[in-house]
Amino acid sequence: MAQPIHNNTNGPAAPTPAYIQVLFVTAFAIAAVILAKLKLQTGVSDDLLPAWIAAELFRDQQWQYIYSNDAGHFRMTSPEQWAPYLNAHGFDAPVYPYVYPPLWAALLAPVTQIIDYSTFDWVIGAINPVLIVLMPYFAWRAAPMVAMPLHMVLALLVILTSSIGIIALIGNQAQILTALLTILAVERSRNGHPITAGTVLALAAALKIYPAIFALLFLATRQFRAVAAFMVAGISFGIASLLLAGWSLHLDFLNQITAISRTVMLINLSMGFDGLLGQIFFLDQAIPLTGKSTLLILEKPDWWVWFTRLALLALIIGVTVWGWRNKELARQPLFWPFLFVCFSLLAPLSWSYYYLAPVAFAPLLLAYWGTPRGVAFLVLINFSVSLNVLKLVDYFPEFALPLQLSGTLGMAALALAFGLTLVHASKTLSKVS
Repeated sequence: MAQPIHNNTNGPAAPTPAYIQVLFVTAFAIAAVILAKLKLQTGVSDDLLPAWIAAELFRDQQWQYIYSNDAGHFRMTSPEQWAPYLNAHGFDAPVYPYVYPPLWAALLAPVTQIIDYSTFDWVIGAINPVLIVLMPYFAWRAAPMVAMPLHMVLALLVILTSSIGIIALIGNQAQILTALLTILAVERSRNGHPITAGTVLALAAALKIYPAIFALLFLATRQFRAVAAFMVAGISFGIASLLLAGWSLHLDFLNQITAISRTVMLINLSMGFDGLLGQIFFLDQAIPLTGKSTLLILEKPDWWVWFTRLALLALIIGVTVWGWRNKELARQPLFWPFLFVCFSLLAPLSWSYYYLAPVAFAPLLLAYWGTPRGVAFLVLINFSVSLNVLKLVDYFPEFALPLQLSGTLGMAALALAFGLTLVHASKTLSKVS
């Protein structure tokens, strides 16, 4: 079995007994479920509904209507052919479109014949808070440098009191499972289980595609068995998807991904550099979406599309080469979340909950900076993505989307903190060795 690498850090915290870990995680999980059920989920989740409608369409062999035909740009609305299905679930207006790979519509289709949507929504609504609690736990297991209770409390406070966690729970977002699987892949890789790590990351990529990029970090850390496991599992998921859903549906999916890459979403919950630039420089060119006056989009010109693609390519290659050439840096626990947060900032579309994974690792900064400075920084990060920022529009009317502005800057600060800490820690270890 491969050797764990989490001991190549500034040093672990005092060990937390296993029974304390179990009790702590269980207590937080129960509390999170109660919070989500009593305070957040007042009705069915319209973010989860598109996956259910897509499954119903797949079941009824209406494959051509599963994905939106946005003709070059993403309109963030479901096809008009969804209307009868939406009416059956009590919705009289379009909802968000289905944006996930065809595999999941195919796998969910038989479930629609067994239970109704409200039951499915309730079950997922009970599972997701538990998954959120597990995120900082597995992040801590990847690098036990801060006491486990402190790590979990700080991470969960930032997640559950901000737009990062609240919006994900309200919408029953699939991003919750994707983020947990990504964190679990890091934990497994750092604790000497490369095959499990690669397989888990492949499952995350099957859900949302973009985690496939993070497999390059296995390469940077020379975990070739993890790379092989990722490739085998990923190809297996791909073949299964093609066999179940067919090639035509995958082309529709790829066309929608292309449309997303050519669109800037101007909404408070979209936090990334594309949205920030759009709000500051191109707000007067924004187009309001039909029936959604608070949702604006920008149609990217070709130069912007290619600039985003090249920036992402430079980031991915740069971080991979950086880690490959500097083994001490690649073995640092902040190496993975650094790429997570940077990728989300540069991606064409990043909602607030896309930062679940890097925030789960954020308490590790306490091990490098000390508790007072680390906690103070996390408080600032929490405020930057807090829904309370929306109240500032009355005081700063020149910023039409204050949360998009503060959230993007806050996540950029987190990326900078991870990056500078990585550089300092790797230099220190290189001198010691």
